[in-house]
Parts: sequence; structure tokens; C-alpha cells
Amino acid sequence: AYGNRARERADLDQYDAALKDYDLALKYDPNNAIDYNGRGYLLHKMKRYDEALNDYNTAIRQNSSIGNAYMNRGTTYETLGLYEDAVRDWERQIEIEGASRVEWWQEITKKYGGHYTGPIDGVYGQSTRDAITACARDPNC
Repeated sequence: AYGNRARERADLDQYDAALKDYDLALKYDPNNAIDYNGRGYLLHKMKRYDEALNDYNTAIRQNSSIGNAYMNRGTTYETLGLYEDAVRDWERQIEIEGASRVEWWQEITKKYGGHYTGPIDGVYGQSTRDAITACARDPNC
């Protein structure tokens, strides 16, 4: 229940309240990889990147089949300028979820006005890696 309320509060930009709910959720269920991933995403939005990475790492240790945790960790790596780590995580997301799921994430992100920072068309070639690295350094990309 606390995890669900945390997600709702995060969607309403009530970050402090959401964080308290995630903390409670994980106190009562410390093996909940979904809530670690969710709290990591919230911490990223709060610009608390090291804490976000810790939560993504915990989520992945607990359940390495959550592709979304790799996508989120990759986005945090990108924010920190760790582009190779970001690409590695996004590639892992593709291995887990497949290209169709990645394309779905792209559409959802575009629909809500965001900038998708994950695999392009579900695959990476060297030219795509180079483009991602260049684009990640350019805020106008």
C-alpha cells in the first residue's frame, strides 16, 4: 500500500511525501525490488543521483529481470556523464524486454513531452552509440 501511494504522490510532484512512503514500504518489505526501483526513480527526479544508483543496484540484485531498473539506472548514468555504463544498461533492458517494449517506452515518453534516453529502435550499433554519446552531452539534442 505504501509503495502504491508513493507512486501516486510522485506523479503529483509530492516528492518528500512520496519518499517517506517508499521508506515505509521498504521498511515493511525490504525485498521489494519494484519499490527500490521506484524510489530510485524518485531520487533521480530529486537530483540525488548517488542514492538513486544505490536503489537501482539493490533492485537489480534482488530481481535482475526488471528491465525498467536497467533503463532507469542507465538514465542516471547518462545524467552523470557515464555514457558507456548507460549504453550497457540500455542494452541489457533490450535483452530483457525486447525491442517492442523499448519502442513502447519511446512512445510513452514522447506522448508526455519527455526526452527518451534509452535504446533507439531497440538496437545499438557503433554509430548509434556515438550518436547517443554526442547527444547526451548536448542539452539541445
